[in-house]
Amino acid sequence: VNDLCRQAVESGKVVLSSSGMQQRDFVPLARICRVVERLSSRDFTPPLPSIVNVGSGVSKSVLEMAELVRRRCSLTLGFHPEFRREEPSADERHGTLVFRSASLESLDERMGDDTLAEIDGLLRFCLASSNRNSSDSA
Repeated sequence: VNDLCRQAVESGKVVLSSSGMQQRDFVPLARICRVVERLSSRDFTPPLPSIVNVGSGVSKSVLEMAELVRRRCSLTLGFHPEFRREEPSADERHGTLVFRSASLESLDERMGDDTLAEIDGLLRFCLASSNRNSSDSA
């Protein structure tokens, strides 16, 4: 998602080097930070799980996420990036990704979905960084 936002801002395009049909469990970095903070908190009482899988529990294709980034770019920054991807081959198959994060549930980490806010923030950050870099080189 970071690269998709960077591409959209820097080039006005979102380009996938695949068909985008692959499934992923995209996780906002803010959620990962909250989980790490919770696990390292003095208020946290063991037993500490030996493995913690951090995920949203919702799978999306890379293509779906690229389209979401394009829509958010349009709403947040006022332009709709062009889009390109590799065409899927006739025999290309991608199963559904099922990701479970039971250890998060055991930590009582029922956090809302902040994906849209995180994408909007990433787009704004990329724009600010791009503007800073262009003024530095001027």
